[in-house]
Amino acid sequence: MKSLLKSGLAIAFLSIALPFGQAAFASPESIQGTTWKGQASNNQPVRVTIIEQQPLNPAQKSVCRYVIGEMDVDTRTGKLEGSMTGFYCPNGTFAFLLRRKEDREPMQVYQGKISNDGKSMKGTMLYMSGDWGEYPFSAKQ
Repeated sequence: MKSLLKSGLAIAFLSIALPFGQAAFASPESIQGTTWKGQASNNQPVRVTIIEQQPLNPAQKSVCRYVIGEMDVDTRTGKLEGSMTGFYCPNGTFAFLLRRKEDREPMQVYQGKISNDGKSMKGTMLYMSGDWGEYPFSAKQ
């Protein structure tokens, strides 16, 4: 009888908490038109602007969408500006590749998650030249 009561209470709790839990973990459907400012690799200021996001295509297997934009990073050796391509998924996962403006060479890769409220992103930055390595990255709108 006690286990039946415990099971009933657990099911009742889950039926109440699950809808709220799903809403709490929802990230923004789109990040198009957003600008994020933050820090990357050794506290270098970075700015990410999402210019365009691919619309949802029902024929596409993935719910993730292609995004394009611009990025600039104030490095110790000067300002690195370039174009950004990557993807964003409604669960908050993102990955962006920064290409140098002058020659379109890949310079940095950013990957991570956007917060549930859509106001911040956090993850890692992979530096592909100079200060090779993986560094923390975070930014806010």
